[in-house]
Amino acid sequence: MRRRELILVLSGTLTSARAIRAQQQTTVPVIGFLNGGSAEKFVPYFATFRNSLAAMGYVDGQNVQIEYRSAEAQYDRLPAFATDLVQRNVSAIATFGLPAVRAAKAATGTIPIVFATGVNPVTSGLIASFNRPGGNLTGISMSESIMANKQIEMLHEIVPKAGSIGVLLNPTNPFYETILPGLREAANALNIRLSIEHVTNEQEIDKAFASLSHLGAGAVILLADPDPKSVTKPQS
Repeated sequence: MRRRELILVLSGTLTSARAIRAQQQTTVPVIGFLNGGSAEKFVPYFATFRNSLAAMGYVDGQNVQIEYRSAEAQYDRLPAFATDLVQRNVSAIATFGLPAVRAAKAATGTIPIVFATGVNPVTSGLIASFNRPGGNLTGISMSESIMANKQIEMLHEIVPKAGSIGVLLNPTNPFYETILPGLREAANALNIRLSIEHVTNEQEIDKAFASLSHLGAGAVILLADPDPKSVTKPQS
């Protein structure tokens, strides 16, 4: 993750927000940190986020307060978390992942939102364009859609006789809405059939692999999900 770029953007956004809200200069500004994944898994990112802000003069607990919200991959919790941050009158919201960005965007059209996401922010409807994003959103994108397409091509080179490739994903994560069309296009170009299996918890892993084996899948793509229980090795 290009953390330095995100911190630079957020630092500038926070400075602007503080200038706009001059009447609140006597209070400590608050930054919301909204994450769709696991708080436990995100601890290193929390630390980097906090330490990078401190290096730029924003020390958590002194001249800024950071409010963390993690949905633990229960994406239906994100709207309430986003609304809570808005009601706390935060100066800016840092968001990670498409579900969190969408929740924050739906909750406010005025509070600056800085995002880091793996999707194309234009085609996913987050911003109007890269040059002129418009609205209250800005951030960085590390598009996974191109990488996902490359996975199809690489698997085809490794297992050229595989006429079917399995894909495991968490259907509750809207992130995959932007990836699946590209996967299907890449597979169709190579005359490969995709078999999609939905996995929302550890108990469904074995069932999914049994189904893919029955369908004759020669390889499997595992689309990562922030829920730690949904990214588990299958039992041998």
